[in-house]
Order: sequence, then C-alpha cells, then structure tokens
Amino acid sequence: MKLNIAFRVDASVEIGIGHLMRCLTLADELKNKGAYTRFISRHLPDYLYQLLVRSKHDVSLLTLEEECDTETLLPKLELSHAKWLGTSQVFDAKESSNALKDKMWDWIVVDHYAIDQHWENLMRDYTNKVMVIDDLADRQHDCDLLLDQTLGRTSENYNLLTPKECSLFIGPNYSLLRGEFSKKRAYSIKRRSELLCKNILITMGGTDKNDAISIILNEIKKTTLAQDSCLTIILGSQSPALKKVKKLAATMPWNTKVLVDVNNMAELMSESDLCIGAAGSTSWERCCLGLPSLLVILEDNQNDISNALELAGASINLGRLSNPLFRDNLRENINKICTHKSLLKSMIKESSLITIGTGTLTIAEAMSGT
Repeated sequence: MKLNIAFRVDASVEIGIGHLMRCLTLADELKNKGAYTRFISRHLPDYLYQLLVRSKHDVSLLTLEEECDTETLLPKLELSHAKWLGTSQVFDAKESSNALKDKMWDWIVVDHYAIDQHWENLMRDYTNKVMVIDDLADRQHDCDLLLDQTLGRTSENYNLLTPKECSLFIGPNYSLLRGEFSKKRAYSIKRRSELLCKNILITMGGTDKNDAISIILNEIKKTTLAQDSCLTIILGSQSPALKKVKKLAATMPWNTKVLVDVNNMAELMSESDLCIGAAGSTSWERCCLGLPSLLVILEDNQNDISNALELAGASINLGRLSNPLFRDNLRENINKICTHKSLLKSMIKESSLITIGTGTLTIAEAMSGT
C-alpha cells in the first residue's frame, strides 16, 4: 500500500536549514519506497522551495507571520524556541490541518523546536501516526516514533516526555544521512591512512548568520599551515556573509575556494583532511567519513553535540564563537593537529566509530513496516 507522509518543518536564517535537509533526506528515501510526500512550511526560502519541487515532493506553504491575525500571536511564547513558529501552536495546527485535509495520512513527521504535544495531539484526526525528530529532549511529545540522533542521549531522556508505547530511535547510528555518505565511507577512511593535514574544509551551515567564516579565515592566516595547503569553504547562496567571504578568500595565502549550494558534500568531505565546522547535524556526516573536526558552537542546542564528540575523542570543541578564547583555541588546535600525527590518527579512528551512516534506511523501514 502506498503511504502518505507529511513533514512539518521550517527553514530560515534564524532556524537554519539543517532541519529541512534531514527531513528531505528521509523523504527522498520514503519516496523511493513508493510513498507520497508533502512538506508543510511557514518559513521557507524560495531556493529551498525550489529544491523540494525539483525533488518531486509536494509543498504547502502556510501564512507568513506578518499576515497572521495578531490575536493568534499572543499565546505563542510557551516554549524556549516558540518564536521560531511565528504564531501559536493552535493556529499553526489549524493551518496545517487545512493543508492536509485532502488525504488521510499514515505519518506526520514533525521536526520543529517550537512544536510539542499540543500541536501533535491536534493533528491526530488527520494521521495514523506521528513521528518527531528532536535534539533537545526539553518538552512533552504525543508521538508514535521519536528520533534523536544526538551522541550521548539515551532513551531515559525521553521516558517522561513520550508515551510508553512510543518507539525510540536514539543516537547517531540513526542519523539521517544521504546514501552517498555510507557509499563513500570505506574510501574516505582508507585515504586518511596517510595522515595528511593539507585540505581544510570550512562549513558553518547554509546561512552562517554570524559570519563565523570570516573570523575563522582571519585566524587561519596566523597559523603554520603548509604552503601547499588548500582551503574549501561551503556556503549557501542566501548567506548574508557570502560576498564578504568571497572577498576575504581572495586574500588568503593558500589556494582558497568558495563553493555555493553544493550537492556533493560527501565527496568534498571525503577528500578533506580536517574540517572546521558548526556543531550541527553535519557532525554525523563527518563522523561517517572519519573526518576529524574542530567544532564551533553557533547555537545553544549544539553544546551537547560538541561536548559528546570531544569526550569521544572524535572532535575538538572550540567553544562558542563569542568566547574570548575562541580565536586562540582555533589557531592552537589547527597547529596541533597538523603537527601531531598521533592526534590526527586518533581522531580519525574515534570519529569513524560514531556512525556507519545507514540510519535513514533504518528509519524508513520502521515507518513503512519493512
């Protein structure tokens, strides 16, 4: 039987694009299994809307915040990330149900820090099951399946937050990675046996709203990177820092490339020796490929990931961008990794043990009952 599966997820400069991208990864896998898929979004940049359309997923857009009745905005401050929704959960559920009333849905997948059990319960008349993707473990959920891919998280963290019958998929082995990562895994790990530290990948998510890359580039200039090193910077076309980063990249003493809206991240990561990256969901992509990382905390929800990966010996936590010691930490650790091969070797090994990259297939099979 063909499954009908809806995704409630948003993306913006403030929210980032990671939530939408991992939902898209799962949706692609489910679509390959024959499912009909639809995305429901209130905040969605046009280039991501076009990406969903090109990927042959149906898309329904909800009312923008400035178009909402002001009365619906009053009760929205109920969760720590409530402002991300742009309205109250009740109003959002009403609009979402209108976007979904043409079908009975087998699953509604929710990936949103501003949504909890109140919204999920209101959607029960429109779906057989609810799935939640979360990283925070900070609110109650009314769901049948919950995925939290955070390293160090356990099922005990959700025992009091989910129904007893809810199926819990906890840990980075269930991380939603595209198939290209598991396919590149063996090659990527094998090429690291040379313990090189010349190809440096820099990625702060699609938007880099804090312009972290400019700060990082200015500090890298003060390191002892080999003369034949190469820097590769990944940014989204909608990043407010894009022009500034391109201009700064042209002044670097090493070969420096700025790549925009890439679709071959697994290839780029597998050919890199070290990544300076945000401690978000791409952390699991890097681990799958055994790519050592210097982690930058851009949001509060990235603290747990950074600390857990450093504790595992898979990455080095540089701390928050605003930390007065951040710049010193960055320079010192780049120099340390590139001169101490034993540290590089250990980080490659430990990161590759975090996940093998087949979580998307596991979750899709659980949803489809195969």
